[in-house]
Amino acid sequence: MKSPLFKTSSENNNSSASDSQPSKKSFGERKRARIQSQGGMKSRDMAWDRDWIRRISKELDCKKVDSGGIKSEDPNAYNYIPDQETWNALFRAYHATVDPNMELMSATEYKNSWRVPIEVKFHRPEGRGVYAKEFIPKGTRVWSSTTRNTATFLSPQDRRKFIEYLMKDPKTRHLACDVRMWVDVLRLQNTTNFVICETFDEAVLLNTVWDEETDGDVNIEPQSISLSADNPDRDENDCFGNDHFVAIRDIQAGEQFRIDY
Repeated sequence: MKSPLFKTSSENNNSSASDSQPSKKSFGERKRARIQSQGGMKSRDMAWDRDWIRRISKELDCKKVDSGGIKSEDPNAYNYIPDQETWNALFRAYHATVDPNMELMSATEYKNSWRVPIEVKFHRPEGRGVYAKEFIPKGTRVWSSTTRNTATFLSPQDRRKFIEYLMKDPKTRHLACDVRMWVDVLRLQNTTNFVICETFDEAVLLNTVWDEETDGDVNIEPQSISLSADNPDRDENDCFGNDHFVAIRDIQAGEQFRIDY
């Protein structure tokens, strides 16, 4: 039996021919290259793009969406519950306008990131929230980012294109109001630059504690996972690429998940 460490001359020639072909870069390599080439944004204010967001909020009449929030008692306020098709519509919009070559987001459709059964419900006066469908012991991992449901935007212009794409289609126009709020800004490690992060799953509907007397307390928190075991392509400049949410106490069936923002 030949040792795999040694090759015949013909094998070496074949190897050289194949080695001369350009190797296909992994998602992690493509993403790092794209981030390094564009570098992100110079400030949080630039990333938040507040003036433009205010303008499109007025154009879309997003008050009907915002009225589903903490201060509203209006029974006719916006109470849309996203489903799998909602998240897939966001994936399609992102890859159509921002990332057609999948250099920043490898996933092309929604995959369930929850490790426990959940239900999204709407109630007054807070709006939408995520609820446990069964008892969850302390220490349980309830959500993981390894399904890659989080998109990365390297400029406010990229995010504008994404939102404008949603606005053009009557079937997704209402989602433009939602995605204004489903966003975070991350500072790139070892730089002073920022990227915009937007998750396309139910994690964006997690609420914090507004009033301890009525809402209870925080019951889940983010933690980091092993990069090599769970998400080898993740690096320090990823959007939530190594995060998961863990129950910090026992959570009862029917209880809403609460996180400290």
